[in-house]
Amino acid sequence: MEELVARLAAWMRAHHGRADTFTRGATDGEIAAVEERLGVTFPDGLRALYRWSGGGSENGPAIMNNRNILPLETVASRREMMNGFVDDGTFDRKHWWHKSWVPFLHNGASSYLCWDPAGSFAEAGGVPGQVIEFWNKDPDRNIMAPGFDTWLRLFVESLEEGIWAFDPTGWNVDDEPSFGKFIARRYATYPKTAISLDGKKAPAVPKGTVADLTKPVRAYSASSTFTLGERILHPKFGEGVVQAIGDPGKVTIQFPDQRRVLVAKKK
Repeated sequence: MEELVARLAAWMRAHHGRADTFTRGATDGEIAAVEERLGVTFPDGLRALYRWSGGGSENGPAIMNNRNILPLETVASRREMMNGFVDDGTFDRKHWWHKSWVPFLHNGASSYLCWDPAGSFAEAGGVPGQVIEFWNKDPDRNIMAPGFDTWLRLFVESLEEGIWAFDPTGWNVDDEPSFGKFIARRYATYPKTAISLDGKKAPAVPKGTVADLTKPVRAYSASSTFTLGERILHPKFGEGVVQAIGDPGKVTIQFPDQRRVLVAKKK
């Protein structure tokens, strides 16, 4: 993760017009104190991010759209404030905010990108450790990646691929084309819409074998054999996860739209 953050820092130095204003990194002791207050252990990538920038009380420049790194010393108090709004009824809509969420990027107007150690929205495919968007005025809740370290890797790779550009007029780092489309090319089932803009929850996803993220995505071939949990990229249906290996010469794969039974090599 330190190597990923070093690449993030290198991109910012090369392309960000305000690279000299990034705040200092936090110490391991400062990070540990916040973890203790929150009752969690940060993922390696989140620790590495805060070791680079976000220490102290000053806000640094935006690194993703108009979001900047939430100062480490305010992370716990910000979550406590948001949880308090749930308890006192200020947030009177179900699923507006979940108490497990840990904000780490903010836009200065109380909207956040959050790490979710508990795994909210399991019925929509949510998993512990995911990264989720919170908007202070809109009900949509999008799950951007299945884990923080995965999100960080995708973000850094998208920077290097040219998805993002610094906007000197607004001092933002804007994604053209969208980061969401970049994610979808790598993980066909992400971003996940847990709650849509009209306030409706996403339909439950079919239960099945989860993706094995330790292995790379492999192109589909009718002459191949498959293993459960393997991620397969089909030229027409996109990326899917192998769910069952049934009758000889057949494999069941869950794609974003539906499960499909495809031809496979007979063993």
